[in-house]
Amino acid sequence: TKGADGNTAVSLSPDRSGTVTLTLFTTSDTCKRLTATYEILRSSGLLGAAPLTVTDPSGATLVVAAQAVLTERGENSLGLGENTRDFTFYCETMFDIALDEDIAKEVNDTLKGASIGL
Repeated sequence: TKGADGNTAVSLSPDRSGTVTLTLFTTSDTCKRLTATYEILRSSGLLGAAPLTVTDPSGATLVVAAQAVLTERGENSLGLGENTRDFTFYCETMFDIALDEDIAKEVNDTLKGASIGL
C-alpha cells in the first residue's frame, strides 16, 4: 500500500488456510473410498482430520496440508459416458509449492513410495 505522503507499507497475511478440490471418476476406487469415508463422518457427526499431500503428475506442483478435513462431497450424476464427483477438503494450514522439475520428480517418487493411498 502506498500512502498519500509516498510512504509504502507491505504486509503478508498470516492465513495459510485453503481448500483442495479433487475431481474423480465415479468408478475409481478412490472415489468409492472417499464417498464411504464422507458418509461415515457425516452419520457419526465427527470431523476427522488427516494429512493430505497432492502431487501433480507432471511434477511441477506440491500441496501439503498437515490436517485436511473432508467437508464436501459433490453430487453423483448419472448419464452416458464417464461421470465425475468432486471432493473438497478444508486445510487449516496448507503449503502450495512450485518446484523445479527434477526436485518435483524426486519428491513425487518419494511420496508415492510412502503413500497409503485411498
